[in-house]
Amino acid sequence: FYYHFQDKYELLSYIYLHELFADITKGVNYDNWYERLEGFLVNMLKDKRFYSNTLKSNEKIFEHYLFRSMHKLFIRFFYHAVAITRKRSDKAKFFADFYSHGYCGIIIDWATGGMKETPHDVMLKMRELAYENVTIGEGFRQNL
Repeated sequence: FYYHFQDKYELLSYIYLHELFADITKGVNYDNWYERLEGFLVNMLKDKRFYSNTLKSNEKIFEHYLFRSMHKLFIRFFYHAVAITRKRSDKAKFFADFYSHGYCGIIIDWATGGMKETPHDVMLKMRELAYENVTIGEGFRQNL
């Protein structure tokens, strides 16, 4: 064990990175992101006991990789959306930070809560939120 890893946390990092996070953002685009993220949740569910237990003992390692993956995905989407109307904006990074933290929180809560909802149901809620943001924003603007 110690020939390959310094401690159990390095082993966890290795497993998370190579077993779960390695391909999450490869080939992802605006039209398939929710399918890829649902596949990610399905993979977690396959090893439910492992992920639930390791997250309960130390979620920071998992959160680190998940946040980086989500941020890469969201920054790409927001830069693309902003590029349609104007040059890249500092807002894109803020929006990516905001959504990455939110999605990470939902996924970690789902995993540590026993993965009771199906990956499809979790993904539908996340997808609905992403697609309804324009409507939600208009509602805030009208009611302020």
